Amino acid sequence: MSEIYFLILLLLSNLISFSTQAKNDDYQTIGGHINFLANATGREGSGVAEVNFTPPPSSSALVSRGNVWVAYGTDVQINDPCISWKGSVIMSVTYTRDSGGSFDRQHIIPASFIFDAPRQFIDYQAEDKLKSVNINSFSGQGIKLINSCNHTVNVSSARQIAIGENRWDLYVEGTVPAKNQCSISTQGSIDMGTLSINQLINSRGRPFHEMAKSLPVNWFCSDNQAKSKITLIANDVYHSCIQSKNKAMRYCIYSADSSTPFDLTSGSQSFTVEPSQRDLNLIIVPASGSSPITGLSQGQLILKIEPE
Repeated sequence: MSEIYFLILLLLSNLISFSTQAKNDDYQTIGGHINFLANATGREGSGVAEVNFTPPPSSSALVSRGNVWVAYGTDVQINDPCISWKGSVIMSVTYTRDSGGSFDRQHIIPASFIFDAPRQFIDYQAEDKLKSVNINSFSGQGIKLINSCNHTVNVSSARQIAIGENRWDLYVEGTVPAKNQCSISTQGSIDMGTLSINQLINSRGRPFHEMAKSLPVNWFCSDNQAKSKITLIANDVYHSCIQSKNKAMRYCIYSADSSTPFDLTSGSQSFTVEPSQRDLNLIIVPASGSSPITGLSQGQLILKIEPE
């Protein structure tokens, strides 16, 4: 006979939050250049702050043909272990030729150009000798600061960016909110019953729906205005279902109102629920795995919850 059990691991996502405007008055200019200001703000409970850039005044200084945009080493660096950065913005620039006339270009500015400590470059070379540079606007997906801790973090950074003799002192300041705190509860293991080896072999992979077990899941997040993102995670998958460590069994996960199991082929599947929802009922259905054998079979599911 083959005993089958199902273990559930819980992964708690921490959340809470805050937002603020930047105050650059306290900074001293790096070298008498043009101030270029940005602030980081985020929705309370999101754990994310977006960097908002204010286009700086134009600069009228020489740019030689072939000069590139460069961000020099950070004068003030974000070095809090809670904070990381990602994303990019599109910077629209008008260049004026020394010989007359102007032209527009768009440059992709990655988060590394703004925050990474070593000197950074943009893949662009001035096509002609220029006499002025005007940064018009910023658009696109945005540069984001991510807070992995459960408390708000005040951030500030300063660095010089330049092209040719045109130089701006870029200051970023703000607060990155924490993620809302969530709690999740469900039973830690489920005894799925007993099957004979003949039942497993003769099933030809058909799930044993008559042996289905219910798994109620409850959660609470401190931000009751945000949708919740539920993620089911599996370390070993066979035919879109969780496979036991000994390969003898697989466990298919259904929502209570669906006849199709969650597809865990990629190792996980996520879905969102409305802010008012605080529970769901998962259905666990056993089936034969890739190598049916006798003995104890165990599978593992990780449940993760976080604000959308």
